[in-house]
Amino acid sequence: MIIRGSVDNLGRVCIRVEAPGNHSLILQIDTGVNRKLVINRHAIHRLGAGNIELDASVYSEVQLADLTKTQVLPAIVQLIWFGKLELIDTLVTTHVPSRPPGDKDPVGLIGTELLAGCKLTIDFPRRLVEIEL
Repeated sequence: MIIRGSVDNLGRVCIRVEAPGNHSLILQIDTGVNRKLVINRHAIHRLGAGNIELDASVYSEVQLADLTKTQVLPAIVQLIWFGKLELIDTLVTTHVPSRPPGDKDPVGLIGTELLAGCKLTIDFPRRLVEIEL
């Protein structure tokens, strides 16, 4: 089974994933993230975790690749991954983007832990992405 995506005009490697309730969202593949998934808090409701408590006492601080720091909250979300509904350990960011993401903007990052066991192919000249299980 293969999940296909593309490289967008900004050079971001992205795929569209489905979630329960006829939701879909675009996620960016980031091999610098060693977790399964990092999602912006504004998109969390589309992954079946809209009722998580945004309690500041359970936030942790993480450092991003650009050396900035942000607060994250652990959560479990629902995602259709290779045709199966999966419960995915996720970090929810408190980061507020300067503008709300549009329908074609990624709202989260797929990390290496979710890609373990997969073959990832990125063809930059053809702007194609494939994740094969």
